[in-house]
Amino acid sequence: CFYFLTLFTKLNVTKIENGTGIMAEMSVIFTWPGISFTLSRRVLDIVKDRIDLNDVKSVIYYRMCQLLHNGVTGDWPDDLNFDHDLIDQNLEIGEFLITSNLYEWNGFLYIARGDFHAAHEAVQKLSDIGEAYDNDWSNMIKYYLNTFLLTKCRKSDEAMEEAEKAIQFMSSKSSFRMYLICIYSYKARVQI
Repeated sequence: CFYFLTLFTKLNVTKIENGTGIMAEMSVIFTWPGISFTLSRRVLDIVKDRIDLNDVKSVIYYRMCQLLHNGVTGDWPDDLNFDHDLIDQNLEIGEFLITSNLYEWNGFLYIARGDFHAAHEAVQKLSDIGEAYDNDWSNMIKYYLNTFLLTKCRKSDEAMEEAEKAIQFMSSKSSFRMYLICIYSYKARVQI
């Protein structure tokens, strides 16, 4: 990974399709498992000055990686406003995974701050994306976020119903079965 990071810093990644977005994703390698938040921050700092603001895909990748880094390190932004134009442009080009994950992480931060209304709006947007584009990933993320939201709002019966829907949905999709552990853990929390 360090080799590729060094190589990428020497290359003009702006010439590669979504090159700065891919480079930003390297920060996740350090952030998610907690290897080094400092290295993750360095990667994001290097990428920040190289992003072509007209490359909507790279911009949203960078913002998602930045949000993940800040969320995991506890350096939460004061304002969690969505750039709806950027998100819509990415949806138009079929970038469902990152846009859905962006809504998910914002939703988790809203819940942590107690802004349940904003978290519900994130759930609704995920539902809209799932319906409009028939996107299973957005639907799965919606189930995660909504089950967690309902649990935090102490709506146990609704959370159990949502968890059951999620289990049924994910069980029917072979590629999502590995994510069932999270929903089962949410369900167990509600039962306790």
